[in-house]
Amino acid sequence: MSVREKITIGIGAPLWILIQIGGILIHVWTIILAYAFSGLFAAAITFCMPVISELYWFVKIGSRYGFNHQYCIIIMGFIGVSIFVFLLASWGSKDIK
Repeated sequence: MSVREKITIGIGAPLWILIQIGGILIHVWTIILAYAFSGLFAAAITFCMPVISELYWFVKIGSRYGFNHQYCIIIMGFIGVSIFVFLLASWGSKDIK
């Protein structure tokens, strides 16, 4: 096992698990926000369309309260970590034959 593979597995695997858990928690939080802002119908639509609804509520909350709102910061951090893990995985897979 090369150093590149060890780094990719050692850092990427735990972060991948955190991304999965974080994605579920963010989606539940988004459903709660949708219910609080717009009611049961918005929460049901948000439940059925995860990625689209997170983007919609990110823009809606960001434009209303500013993008330094806690929800927007969490979404931006989640996207940043996801991009980092994707780049790490693609870097680590270059060595595998």
